[in-house]
Amino acid sequence: MRLELVELRERYFTSHQTNQKIQINYEITNALQKILVVAENYPKLQVPNNLHKLQKSSPYWKIKSMG
Repeated sequence: MRLELVELRERYFTSHQTNQKIQINYEITNALQKILVVAENYPKLQVPNNLHKLQKSSPYWKIKSMG
């Protein structure tokens, strides 16, 4: 998806015709909407809490966080 956005952006800035820019802008908007839908539907991760538990239990993390 990111590559698609990069390519669309490049096409937008190299295009000289208004109709092409409008079409590319529509494609960019659709791609961004897909990303937002995925982000909204993605389950909340418990990484911060799990990482905190790991840091408390691991001597390696305690040493690294002190240094």
